Amino acid sequence: TSYRNVLHTPLAFDADNVTTARIALQGERYDGDDSKAAFWEELIDRLEGMAGVEKAAVTTKLPLEGGRNGQVLVTDETYDPEAHRPQVEISYVSRGYFEAMGIPFLAGRVFRPGEGTEEARAVLVNRAFVERYYPGGDPIGEVFRENRADPRWTATIVGVVADVPQHGPIRAALPEWYAPFRLGPRTDSHLVVRSRSGSTSLVPGLQAEILEMDPGLPLSRPRSMDQVLREAAGRRQFLIDMVGLFAAIALILAMSGIFGTVSNQVSQRTREIGIRVAFGADHRRILTMVLRQGLALAGIGVGVGVALMGTFAGLLRSQLHGVGPFSVVPV
Repeated sequence: TSYRNVLHTPLAFDADNVTTARIALQGERYDGDDSKAAFWEELIDRLEGMAGVEKAAVTTKLPLEGGRNGQVLVTDETYDPEAHRPQVEISYVSRGYFEAMGIPFLAGRVFRPGEGTEEARAVLVNRAFVERYYPGGDPIGEVFRENRADPRWTATIVGVVADVPQHGPIRAALPEWYAPFRLGPRTDSHLVVRSRSGSTSLVPGLQAEILEMDPGLPLSRPRSMDQVLREAAGRRQFLIDMVGLFAAIALILAMSGIFGTVSNQVSQRTREIGIRVAFGADHRRILTMVLRQGLALAGIGVGVGVALMGTFAGLLRSQLHGVGPFSVVPV
């Protein structure tokens, strides 16, 4: 039930009909940032010309799988090396990324071609960033900077997008900012392609286009975004399976212990019961006595179990998404 609930958790992006793949640029040809950016720009143009492709883009990280982060200073905040500041996720994305991933715009606009420099960036932020740093205000046009005594860059907010979970489908989204990919091109990045059919049958065509640009460049880990979601949920499913396994082992041990205890008590009291019967004790009274003593032991066990359940219910609830304390079977 928990695993199914995770898979059906509403996401702030449209995972349908999206294919992803990883590309690692290799060789001296890609030593400079300009050469990396030029490769990705040409590849995006080629892929958007393929039949069935609606939008193509590149990003330094995919949703749900974590990535790079850092700390920022906003407005009148001053640098303090002793201060504990929240981590902010960082993504470099190409033109068309938000359309390819189906991430809704909430305010402002997307990057303009060639907008911003490494020192003075134009960025988009998510809703969590706005709620953390500009609650109740308009973030468009606001400037933040790197958390350093001598910041190497500043960033001007030009748009706001919906929150996309970065570390699994059920963890709340962290504040995040997005900058143009050309300002931070990586040799190892993720291709994102939205198609009309959503089939991974596009993969051979994608590989063909890449090989035409560079015959020695492989396409690795081709997946649909639905697969990315299942893999992210699968890490939690492993934990759920382990909890279930330990629960089954505990049940078997408990049953064995109860059987052994009752068997031992019966064997020890056989003579006593025989003597009671010999002196005319009623069978019903003997049965009542045995049941009363057995229920007393069971009551003690239930009381201890309820107390322990109250202690550990919070921990279990945090690990089982969408499952309450009285969820016995899938619904």
